[in-house]
Amino acid sequence: MTTLVKTSVSSQLEEVTKKLEKLQAIHESVYKTGSSFAPSGFNPIQSETNIETLIKMASAQIGKERSYEEAAKELGLSQYPIYKEKGYTKDEIITDIKLRIAILTTENKRNELLEIKRGFEELMDKDDKLALLNQRIANL
Repeated sequence: MTTLVKTSVSSQLEEVTKKLEKLQAIHESVYKTGSSFAPSGFNPIQSETNIETLIKMASAQIGKERSYEEAAKELGLSQYPIYKEKGYTKDEIITDIKLRIAILTTENKRNELLEIKRGFEELMDKDDKLALLNQRIANL
């Protein structure tokens, strides 16, 4: 049997705010490759909305780096520059692809939490607002 725990609006609002802050950090992250980098044959990572395409981008980078290293070995090179595309390493590009996927997969949850937060804010009375302010002061 499920038991309901009653909590004040301010504590529920604070909980939603904490969840939003975690998601906001993802959405405010800065891409290592800048704001308009596009791997060869693809649209910019930062504007891509299709996860399948992002996976293909990652696959292409992994394959290109692997081929580059095999070619260097075939040429008898033991030391050679690391693989880069348009000045960015495979790891930097993959990191940005992971970030883009995180942004896309958390967007709906973030929007839902924002709606919930607005609802809680509308429900707050003076006592709730005072409790929230006191809690914020205590956290400083």
